[in-house]
Amino acid sequence: MDPQTRGDRGRARVSSSPRQRDVIPRCLTLIVCTALALLAGCTSRMTYSQGGASPIDPGAGLSIVAEVDASPALGQEIVDCVTTALVSGLPQARLVPYDEIHSSLFPGLPWAAAPLGRSSLEAFSRDESFQDRVAAAGVRYIVTVEGYTIQPKPAGGLGCAYYGCWGGWVWRRDSTVRASILDLVNGEVAGGVEARVSGRPWLGVLGIFPIGAPSFTEFWACRTLGQGILDLLRTRAATGR
Repeated sequence: MDPQTRGDRGRARVSSSPRQRDVIPRCLTLIVCTALALLAGCTSRMTYSQGGASPIDPGAGLSIVAEVDASPALGQEIVDCVTTALVSGLPQARLVPYDEIHSSLFPGLPWAAAPLGRSSLEAFSRDESFQDRVAAAGVRYIVTVEGYTIQPKPAGGLGCAYYGCWGGWVWRRDSTVRASILDLVNGEVAGGVEARVSGRPWLGVLGIFPIGAPSFTEFWACRTLGQGILDLLRTRAATGR
């Protein structure tokens, strides 16, 4: 083999190595993006409180309402989640819209002034006129729901050079939703569920390309709570605990 041919082959081998080295940053970018996408995923925790000892009869009439202090949008979302879960998973439950019975249960009181709290329940059970209104409204249980989301300032930063910008921000997003089942006849909290969901939404820049992943903590907390209320009602209706 003449020297020229050997030199050409040598140059060919050298010229291919930069393309091989380009694979490394692409792989690292893919690994980073995959890790951040997984980071944005949600983790959840659910807790139950059994409340009173009486069994729960969903067929006796059940109404769902958001508490006054809840965010209007999130409160209605939670009401919808719990309603959807019960309609699909507990067909024997008789659901009564709260706006149809509010004026019957609490005549003359505005929505925000309705005494739907633990301190009022015992008094309800001893008030004959209130019990008459409960029977006329055809509802025994009221499920009050509430929720909130906390999202502090993000961690991270951004650095730029002539070839682009690199960096990003990661948030911590925590949503908590809860529900209490009020037994208007027995004057007790029949049970409760709380769901907490945490996620890590992020936003980054790789060169000139923005990337990111949201974390829908409120959506998953709402879905989790709906399933939790469904499970609680099934258990209490079946066992009476």
